[in-house]
Amino acid sequence: MSTTAAPLNSVYRPPFFGALLHQPPNDPTWCLLNARQGWSAETSLGVEVQPLTGALALSSAPGGARTPGEPSGSLGGIRLPANMAQAPDCALFLLDCEDLLLKRFDGCTCSFVTVPCYGGQGKAARELNGATAIAICAGNLFVCDTMNHRVVVLSLHGFVVRSFWKPGPKANLTQPWQPVDMAFDGSGHALIADSANNCLQVFNPAGVWIRSLTLPGSPLFVALDCSDRIYVVLNGETFARVFNPKTGLWAQVDRAEDAAANFAPAALVSDSQGNVDMSAFCCQPAGTSWFDPQGALLPAGTAPVATSPLYLSTGTYISSALDSRLYQCQWHRVVINGKAPRGSRVVVSTYSAEAEIPQDLIEALPDSSWATQQVFTGEFCDWDCMILSGPGRYLWLRLAFSGNGAVTPLLDSVKIEFPRISLRRFLPAAFGEDPARNSFLDRFLSIFDTVLRSVECEIDKQACYFDPASTPATTNIPGGIDFLSWLASWIGIQLDRSLPVARRREMVKEDGGVASIRGTKIGLHRKLLVFLGLLPRQQCCNVVENRHRCRPKPLNCRPAPKCVYDWANPPLILEHYQLRRWLFLGAGRVGDESRLWSERIVGRAHLNGNVPLGEAHIDTVPDPLHDPFLVYSNQFTVFVPEKYEKDQGQKRALLNLLRAESPAQTKYQVRFVGPRLRIGFQSSIGLDSVVGRYPAGVKLAGTSLGCDSVLDTSPQARGGPSMVTGDTRIGSTTRLE
Repeated sequence: MSTTAAPLNSVYRPPFFGALLHQPPNDPTWCLLNARQGWSAETSLGVEVQPLTGALALSSAPGGARTPGEPSGSLGGIRLPANMAQAPDCALFLLDCEDLLLKRFDGCTCSFVTVPCYGGQGKAARELNGATAIAICAGNLFVCDTMNHRVVVLSLHGFVVRSFWKPGPKANLTQPWQPVDMAFDGSGHALIADSANNCLQVFNPAGVWIRSLTLPGSPLFVALDCSDRIYVVLNGETFARVFNPKTGLWAQVDRAEDAAANFAPAALVSDSQGNVDMSAFCCQPAGTSWFDPQGALLPAGTAPVATSPLYLSTGTYISSALDSRLYQCQWHRVVINGKAPRGSRVVVSTYSAEAEIPQDLIEALPDSSWATQQVFTGEFCDWDCMILSGPGRYLWLRLAFSGNGAVTPLLDSVKIEFPRISLRRFLPAAFGEDPARNSFLDRFLSIFDTVLRSVECEIDKQACYFDPASTPATTNIPGGIDFLSWLASWIGIQLDRSLPVARRREMVKEDGGVASIRGTKIGLHRKLLVFLGLLPRQQCCNVVENRHRCRPKPLNCRPAPKCVYDWANPPLILEHYQLRRWLFLGAGRVGDESRLWSERIVGRAHLNGNVPLGEAHIDTVPDPLHDPFLVYSNQFTVFVPEKYEKDQGQKRALLNLLRAESPAQTKYQVRFVGPRLRIGFQSSIGLDSVVGRYPAGVKLAGTSLGCDSVLDTSPQARGGPSMVTGDTRIGSTTRLE
């Protein structure tokens, strides 16, 4: 428990705090006590902060807390033992690690029945050798066959062997792996504890090895909580190491109770040795149907009974002096976020003074000197009580914890609001003449003040709904529209929910700057850059200075460096009229190399001319003189990366964007470009092409004809003597044989 004083940054102060504090309708400010800001405790007898959740709770009783490193692998009873698993239909399976048998619980006979045709020692497909754990996921039952160096995948329907999981050659194992336990995350990926190589082997749902997570020792058990945090128990350790994939940080859990809130409730009760109580599955009285890890019923009177308490019965927390920095400050209320289960409670008391008092004198105060004395029970997000202490600059908060030994209160945060800004200021002065009545009137009006302030808070946060960066992008109503999409509809944008949230917010944000040029090439180009995530990032030189100090800059300060961009915008759009070869006066010369346009610009078929098969067509509109202008003047091509063609959701969103934002009376084509060079189709060096080695020639039964295959050159191109009728000139390059 930390014993530092209350930090000043834990006190929230609105802008212009001193000027607007006593002017309505300003809200009170507050001091926040939690694990992030610090609990600022000067006295904590029998109370501690849980390391994983950061909640304030009663301390563990000596010898009463269960540890995650118990031999059963249940992490202290917060999950099923490692040799047990529950199917989606609530069926329970047990692996008898001694006899190497797979058993299923029968609720009618209240016993474990052996699964036929599976088990026994051996190396065959349906035999085991040193098996330690089982797990169930996606209709399959997984068995860690440790000494056979494999994970057996069985179907829950018929127990047919489907496959065997092993790390691939890319794993680079120093010795044959030994799977001892496994767990599955929310996406179906398996984490398998490999005790031989001191790591976790990660497999995808199809059983393909992905990577390894190195551990500082040999793992025994592995589990994942509801937030996909990884819990690992190493050989010889009684605590669990916790890895958070989102932050990449490791933590340590010494007690099972500290992590119990992060797991779903266990299906049954178990002890440290792996004995389980199956009373809830066979309608027997509690404590009469205990089974050992082999699935055998324990004799009557030998069932484990928890006799030692888990927590201390009482505990006291006293905060350090909380400074309001206001003379004769009337502290307003205490707001608690937490829970106190049945059998436990927290008594909230306060003491205020105008001068700071030493902590030993605060601890020696009699109980009659503490005011407020309100009891917190139940589970609340914002339980509150009025502070009944008199005016004073400093305040001390005392929380008296009590429980029955089996449960403890859990306080996530405590907020102390000050000063008291009562609605009495709007009443006539006659209501505030009697100080004794003022206290009652303030407490009575606070009932309505709390409701009004909640409405004011919603009004204060209303501006967040009109900002694309903060407006909600999800909705709790099934099939309803989120506020981000509704905000986009105000400016005529239809967002596709298949796009990432950050991309949708950026599209709404950038649309305001291009609203005046909507329907033009520049406007469409800007929207495509936002949609494809190709906006250049602005890079400026960081000026190191203390932004909390207000001082004028010197007169000889050099100008601020200009901002540069990390790369230029790609063009993305090609207008077809740019493909014409124009003649310019004074610069063009009439000849074979210059022309206005080709006769086959549209491909019309006409008499007394060549009609190429497959290229010419008969058009019922006889207007050949205007074809060069009517065909190319209103068409353009959009070049986008090839990955948007493979993703159907993003492809549909792209086509919807082009359909809504293309200039009027125009036609567009979409070209999905990849990293290759094809003259006439895509040939932008550095944008969508990669220079590599020349492809090899075509081999019979070994090469598929396509864009990446090249036929071999002709003999005359290689310099050899040859002669072909119709394509050869008799001269120095030919030879008759």
